[in-house]
Amino acid sequence: MSSIALMLIAHGSRRAASNREVAALAQRMAALAGDRYCTVVHGFIELAEPSVLGAATTAVAAGATELVVLPYFLAAGRHVVEDIPEQLEAVQAQFPDLALHSVPYLGAAAGVAPLLLELAATEVDRKAPVIAYQLHGNCYLNITNRCTLRCRFCPKHNQTWDVQSYDLRLPKEPSVAEMIAAIGDPTRYQQVVFCGLGEPTQRLDALLEVAAWVKQQGVSVRVNTDGLANLIHDRDVTPQLAKVVDALSISLNSQDPAHYEHHTRPKREGAFAAMLAFAEAARDAGIEVTLTAIDGLEGTDIPACEAIADRLQVKFRRRELDVVG
Repeated sequence: MSSIALMLIAHGSRRAASNREVAALAQRMAALAGDRYCTVVHGFIELAEPSVLGAATTAVAAGATELVVLPYFLAAGRHVVEDIPEQLEAVQAQFPDLALHSVPYLGAAAGVAPLLLELAATEVDRKAPVIAYQLHGNCYLNITNRCTLRCRFCPKHNQTWDVQSYDLRLPKEPSVAEMIAAIGDPTRYQQVVFCGLGEPTQRLDALLEVAAWVKQQGVSVRVNTDGLANLIHDRDVTPQLAKVVDALSISLNSQDPAHYEHHTRPKREGAFAAMLAFAEAARDAGIEVTLTAIDGLEGTDIPACEAIADRLQVKFRRRELDVVG
C-alpha cells in the first residue's frame, strides 16, 4: 500500500457550498488516483475546516510518510507566496519525519492554458448554429426560423428550440455556401431534408439552389413544409420545386379549417384551403406528397385526415404529439 498522500489546499470560504465543492473535488481525485495515494485530503488556508495542519494530521493517521501538496490557486498571490509556506512549516514542525513535496500552484501548471482553450472551444462549438443535423440516416437542414404559422404545439412556441438534442435557434440565416458546407458529402445520407424549426419555403430561392446541388450528387431531396408556399409567394411554385425536390411532407394537422386555425394560428387568411391546393398542385407536378396529422391534438380526427389524403390521392402519415424529429 502506498505511503504517499495528496493534499489539495484551497482558500476556504464563508459559503459552505464552495467548501463542499473543494471536498468533492478531492473525493473525485481520490477515485481517479486509485491506489497511487494512501489518501487524498483537502485543507483550507482560512475561513473553513479542515485547516492545512488538520488535513496533514488526517494524512499521517492514514499512514502517510510523504505528503504531496497541491495549491488550488490560479495566481501567485499572498496566500501562495506567504501563507501556504508558513502553514507547511507548521506541518513540518508537527511532523518532522513527514516528507513534504509542494508542486506549483494550479495557475502555473503547463496544462492550464490548453484546458482553458478547450473549455472555450467547447462553448463556441455549443453556441455555433446548427445548420445541418443527422437523424434516421438523413441529413436535416435548418435554414430559417421564420414561419407562416404559429403552431401551439411547436417547440419554439413552448420555450424550447431543441429537437433531438439539437438547438435549432438560428442567430442568422445561413447562406447557400454555408448550407452546402454543413451538408458535406450528401451521398452519406439516404435523403437530404429541408426541415428545422421554421418554414423552408420562406427561403425558396436558397432552397432551390441547395436542392439542385444535392440532386446533382444523386441524392434524394425532401421538404417538410406547411404547404403554404404558393400562398406566401403569390404564385404556383410547384413546377420549380418539382425540378429538384422528390418528396414533400405537408403538415395537414387537422381535418377542417376551424381546428386547423385553432392549432396553427396562420398569419394569412385561407391557409387551410391554400395548403390543400398546394398539395394537389405538387402531386400534379410529379412530386411525391405525404400529408401528416398529429394524433393527440385536441379535436383532430386522424381517420378524417387520412380520408382527405385518400381523396387527394396522396400518402398519409400519422404523427405523435410532442414527438419531434
